[in-house]
Amino acid sequence: MQPLSSIHKELLNIQTRIGEVAADIVAAEEQRAVPPFEGYRNIPLNEDLCADLFKALANAERLRILGMLGEDECYFAQLLERSRMDNSPLRFHLTVLKDVNLIRQERFRGKYMITQLGSQALGMAAYFNREIYEKQGDAHEE
Repeated sequence: MQPLSSIHKELLNIQTRIGEVAADIVAAEEQRAVPPFEGYRNIPLNEDLCADLFKALANAERLRILGMLGEDECYFAQLLERSRMDNSPLRFHLTVLKDVNLIRQERFRGKYMITQLGSQALGMAAYFNREIYEKQGDAHEE
């Protein structure tokens, strides 16, 4: 049986090697990285579906709601409190988001939660937001 100190040294060596392999993988991925959205040029586009999705995202209140649900699932009453909206407008915005599958409701009058598509859309909005601010910063520096 090996003493604990030699086992500990072996574990540290393994951990170091795993870190090196992980760094190599990251470096390889960065070298062959495709610019954002570059890989989507040849994918057929359903214009009507995309238009409905972008209409749903083209509202600041709906983006806020999506962001809230991206952080945590919420009941309607919690969303009312957090959004500071009235009942009727909140229901309208939730319906729009549900209709394009950005959020779903656990069950009748249950918790609202973001879907995978909603998370992706929120990520896309954050990406565009960052790109806009970087471009504005570049323009101010010139």
